[in-house]
Amino acid sequence: MILRRRVAGLGCLAALASSGACAPNDDGSSPSRPPVGARRVAAAELRPEGLVEAVLEECHRPLRARMQRVKATVELEGEALLLLQAALPDRARIRAGKDEWLVVDGRVRALTGAAVSPPEAQRLRDVVAVVDAAAFGPLYRAASCARADDAYTLLDDSGRPTQLTLFAQTLLPSSFHRWEDRVDVLDYLRTPTSWVARLLAHPRLGPCRVVFEDGGVQFPDGYFGR
Repeated sequence: MILRRRVAGLGCLAALASSGACAPNDDGSSPSRPPVGARRVAAAELRPEGLVEAVLEECHRPLRARMQRVKATVELEGEALLLLQAALPDRARIRAGKDEWLVVDGRVRALTGAAVSPPEAQRLRDVVAVVDAAAFGPLYRAASCARADDAYTLLDDSGRPTQLTLFAQTLLPSSFHRWEDRVDVLDYLRTPTSWVARLLAHPRLGPCRVVFEDGGVQFPDGYFGR
């Protein structure tokens, strides 16, 4: 099972999620104010077909070949640190202490052979979804983009939709909404050349800190099962 002991420093997640320039709204969704230092852009005037390229260029210019095959750590409030290795969006290995699981095409199994309860399986799928959002997976997989009121609908090659919203007057995503689940971006790591999502919120997981340790990883054959 996922370890539920508290890791030193995790207690600050809730405080971080409710403080500073990226404090969430009362319903836990993305803050209305854009991150400090974000470049002001009239995104609403961009043609939808150019939006994906504009967002990736703004946020991930030096990272674009690296963000879909990743190693990352995930911190959840009150739980052990999770190490995730993934070929996003559908294949991942997740480790917490001595426990390790495979999540492949939505199916979850423990490498120890132990049974995985439905709530635990859902929680692991949610962790993968959060990392995929942090990596801007729906943008990388977008085959088309259409404006939908104040948001954009991204369709992948299979026709699966994700609704994207941006912080006002910026090219920084504030949320990804796929089917019934919405992942909000609460804070970014800003570098001289990129903006990387680092604090996100999920309706079941709550605040999640994601740190990308490596990208463009070449996983060996069979690493995610056969």
